Amino acid sequence: MATTTKSSDLISVFGNELGKAQVCQHYRSERFMFSVFDLYTNQRRRAAVEASGFHAFVGHDAPLMLDSGGYQILRAKIKGQHTKADFSIEALARIYEAARLGPNDFAMSLDTPPIWSTPHEEAMQLIQQNAARLEELRSLVPDAIRSRILPVLHGWSMPTFMASMDTCRGEPVVGIGAFFGLLANGKLCQELVAKWRLMMNLIHTDPEFKDGRVRFHALGASGANPFHLCVYSGIEQTDSSAWRQQAAYYKLSFVGLPVASISGKCKTFLAPWKATHEAALRTCDCECCKGLNIAERKALYLLGNEPASTTDEKAAGEQARGIHNIHHMILERELAEELAGTPRYFRYLKERFAHSRNLRPFLQASHEARFQPDLVRFIKDLKRKEATP
Repeated sequence: MATTTKSSDLISVFGNELGKAQVCQHYRSERFMFSVFDLYTNQRRRAAVEASGFHAFVGHDAPLMLDSGGYQILRAKIKGQHTKADFSIEALARIYEAARLGPNDFAMSLDTPPIWSTPHEEAMQLIQQNAARLEELRSLVPDAIRSRILPVLHGWSMPTFMASMDTCRGEPVVGIGAFFGLLANGKLCQELVAKWRLMMNLIHTDPEFKDGRVRFHALGASGANPFHLCVYSGIEQTDSSAWRQQAAYYKLSFVGLPVASISGKCKTFLAPWKATHEAALRTCDCECCKGLNIAERKALYLLGNEPASTTDEKAAGEQARGIHNIHHMILERELAEELAGTPRYFRYLKERFAHSRNLRPFLQASHEARFQPDLVRFIKDLKRKEATP
């Protein structure tokens, strides 16, 4: 569905800094999530954060969300890696203090979440242990950042979800663990959809949580499709990507591009270039694509991806992809603002997800929730919070 954009001129977003290779960091309304796992294990990086704070370390001036690295820690312990590293609550408290969290930044506690196959009694114990760990972590950090460390809602059944909700009562912001990242192989889709449906019904009917009394924040919900699903469900979302390397996700996968974490370890996406990618480029009217034919647009989008690419080519390609994807995320946000709270939004998303075996049942579960959130108010509140300095 086409929509008239109010921000098609990117200069209105970036000022006159379109020529800078790091232009993307000046788009201030996106919150991105970074894992601090490398800071447990790498003294040099930890010293860099201690010297200048996390914003300067990653080159991202906008609000950020810090992941405690609990999943990576669990994997490291299972594999017997980093045996000399200090993965304690005290170590995480020191990292968060060094990060210099601002008033719009958040950080996660060091949770051990129950998975779908965790026995009930063990899951209940983990939920209580996570609550105690959050209190311990908060007691170890300065008062100024104590409220920046968030609880995360866990559970796969009504009793475990309600127990987790009880530990989150009185909190203004509550994190929701990654749903969409687990859909990569599709094996857990049925369990995840059931969990999503249960969560929708609980958080939109509980008197202490419904009607925007608590901000729910989906962690690592990257991309336009998860963004729309979160908005439709009345949930905020955080993209899990390093801004300078990936900017914002959209329809175009970073086909064959290396994606760097803050540790500099690269991973290559093997997604093939599809007709949908070509069509999205062909119709794009961002500042980088204007005046170029499809071959030139594709070449610019993939610039810097060759092994022999120069530093300047990599920087130029990074900037072009950033501007391109930011432009489309602006369009997606404006589309959500236009459709939120209207019957057209569900019809539009139903058509958008028609060929998605994974996201389609999530949409239906949100639609069937007993109480839909006030999406118009949600959008207004979200814009107000993003505009808060």
